[in-house]
Amino acid sequence: MAILLATATAHADSTTTYRAEVAGTDGVSLALAVAGVKTDNLPLMYTGAAGMALGAGAVHFAHGDYEEGGITIGMHLGLPMLTTLFVLRVFKPCAEGAEGCVAAPVIAALAGWVAADVTDLVWLTKDEAPAATPRMFSVGFSF
Repeated sequence: MAILLATATAHADSTTTYRAEVAGTDGVSLALAVAGVKTDNLPLMYTGAAGMALGAGAVHFAHGDYEEGGITIGMHLGLPMLTTLFVLRVFKPCAEGAEGCVAAPVIAALAGWVAADVTDLVWLTKDEAPAATPRMFSVGFSF
């Protein structure tokens, strides 16, 4: 008869991801902003816009990924501004009339936000393995 003692660590076979949480947060935020615009409800629109800017970063922060959260918030604020400024400066939609002056910057900002969101989902949102549960020791018997 032999008694075997060894230290061991339990290994998880699957990984979890929080991409769905980031995408869900962004989707709900976009829906709120669009609903606010369609119904002329400013608090709803502002809530959606705040979620679009800060929601994905908050999910990263909740998962302990502070660097990715900061980068995400910077992208979600910066890229819409840059695309809007680019469209206003290069294409000058305000010279063509009031309708182009409103629609073009909004579409440009939305394009910048989508670019930030796709970048976040593809490169910044991590797959995380569940924490391994250490065991003090394992005992085995052989006859």
